[in-house]
Amino acid sequence: MTIDELEDFLLENSVGKIDINRLDYAAAEVASKYYDVSLAAVDADIHFKKTKALTAAEIRENPSFYGCPKKEASEAFIESVLPSLEEYAIALTIADKLGKLVKALELRARMIETLQRLFSNNYFVSNRSLGEKIDEEDSRQEMEEEVANSPKLLKLKKKLMASVNED
Repeated sequence: MTIDELEDFLLENSVGKIDINRLDYAAAEVASKYYDVSLAAVDADIHFKKTKALTAAEIRENPSFYGCPKKEASEAFIESVLPSLEEYAIALTIADKLGKLVKALELRARMIETLQRLFSNNYFVSNRSLGEKIDEEDSRQEMEEEVANSPKLLKLKKKLMASVNED
């Protein structure tokens, strides 16, 4: 899987698109992708560090080619030149992207864990799924109707009315 494909996956499967009825599949999928991306991130980081070391060694060997006014390149000079070199910049970009994708997958895993806890605690109503908007006014009216038509409440009202009428 390429970096672009993984970025597309994360965009297409954002928070509002996690199916609460298939949390087990979402958890397995994120674990699989996390493993692959973590390995790729480690490889990219190693490649970046090797590229940095080799490029720095090359600058030290031939400082005048890189515009150093002195015979020996200082660490400050090397650090200022490195970002302008294409191979270094590419290695840094890939390592940064993969590191951020690992963090995004960690966040997704935490979201799935939270959704699993909410689901197991019966937070979600059977006709409601994540991302679906609920009209609060309709919900409030339905609850008021249920309360108003409650047999216990009707019985209590009758008793109250009877006691008021007796007085």
